[in-house]
Amino acid sequence: MNAFQLDCGRMYFSLEQILVFAGTMAETGLDTLILAFGNEGFRFFLDDMSVLADGTVYESNQVKSAIAKGNKVYRDCGTNELTQKEMEELFRFCSAKNIQIIPLFNTPGHMSALLTAMEELGIKNVRYENSKTTIDLSNKQAVNFLEILLEKYIKWFAKMGSKYFHLGCDEYANDVLHNGFKSLQNPENYGYGDFVNYVNAQADKVLKAGLVPVMFNDGMYYGDAGENETLNSKIICAYWSKGWPGYELATAKAIGAHGHSVLNTHNGWYYVLGRHDGLPCNQDFTIEKALAGAKNIPSDEVAACGKMQVCGKVVCLWCDEPAVLTDEEMECVKSVIRAGN
Repeated sequence: MNAFQLDCGRMYFSLEQILVFAGTMAETGLDTLILAFGNEGFRFFLDDMSVLADGTVYESNQVKSAIAKGNKVYRDCGTNELTQKEMEELFRFCSAKNIQIIPLFNTPGHMSALLTAMEELGIKNVRYENSKTTIDLSNKQAVNFLEILLEKYIKWFAKMGSKYFHLGCDEYANDVLHNGFKSLQNPENYGYGDFVNYVNAQADKVLKAGLVPVMFNDGMYYGDAGENETLNSKIICAYWSKGWPGYELATAKAIGAHGHSVLNTHNGWYYVLGRHDGLPCNQDFTIEKALAGAKNIPSDEVAACGKMQVCGKVVCLWCDEPAVLTDEEMECVKSVIRAGN
């Protein structure tokens, strides 16, 4: 696949804006749109959001209201959620342009709005080590609610014709622990097995629905995890980074040796909205660096691993901090899409 990934979780993008990006993809030759609608914020509501978990019925409007509050607490964009009708229109447009849509519903980390929503719904102690982003996988009530909601979206996107479902699974509680996966492997409070079991359970739901599961590489065989904690080999690894000092991730080749296909999501192709060389902002992932990376890093060169066989390439727009989608920024995003081919 030749993909563009849109972080429409941290920031709300209107249907009209997403259609512009999809149109640019069609003109450029990109064939896959990855919509990270569940990534810190949660920006897409199904018509029916009801959840029955542990004998408790959470009515659809109750769930929507709780998540809407979570979005406002995380980052209020005025309008915060796409409707099912709008998403259906996007599917029709993309289908006509021969563009497939891959949903990205990120758990068990990067789910700030959903954590607030679960607390609004009366679920207690949902956060791992008081993280703003990450669920405590030992909290069975919270996990049961999350799994049922996630499965609802898996089935809906399968019905709409998606072939893949991106589960995210990156940066577990990094907001409070710097390296959540290393913390999960603490022998005195071992939780890495819970993470692997959780991911495999969600991958099974994706496979049962007829889709292929995808996840980021962060938690895959972290610290050369043993054979007793093996991820389902049908999960595609979206490899973005080997990590940084104190966050040493498995190489793409080591992950591939476990039977996983590798989707090249090289962070050299990342643009964080609003970042430009020379401005008083974080100088990582600027538009200039993203365009240079797209030009100079081959499609089969994986971060810190060199060239290897991959099943596709992904250029990404991220929205790590608040930014305004001005006409200039729209052109920056379109330039990243064009550079992705």
